[in-house]
Amino acid sequence: MKKSWIIGLILFISIASNITLASVIVGKKMNQHRQPMRVFKENLKTLPDIDKRKIFKALREKKRGLRSKMKELRETRNEVYSYIGSDAYNRTEAEQKLADLREKTMAIQKAAQDMVLDIGDKLTPKQRAHLLKKTTGKGRGRVMP
Repeated sequence: MKKSWIIGLILFISIASNITLASVIVGKKMNQHRQPMRVFKENLKTLPDIDKRKIFKALREKKRGLRSKMKELRETRNEVYSYIGSDAYNRTEAEQKLADLREKTMAIQKAAQDMVLDIGDKLTPKQRAHLLKKTTGKGRGRVMP
């Protein structure tokens, strides 16, 4: 009787530890998608021989404007989804709301791309190539990830 109790306890501990280990592994896999701006800043820090303060100051200024636009975009997106799921759904009006959503999305993309170009203006060709390689894995060519 004592042996079966001990074997049961050992089996329980083994199963519990396997579940814990599996959840840790899954959690790490789920967290691999990182925020593009954070990755970009980390890659900027690796650049040699630049005045990083100027670049980070420019980033902070642009980022303030992006935050408000992103908040507005999220609100618009939620409104569109709510409208499409509502009883008052009208295709013409939904198309107009989606067109507005597209405009706001493109405005944010343009602002982010302008920010990248502003940073590119402050870097030498060698520094730009280094940053692109760190950000995209390519030396030259693809500008945006």
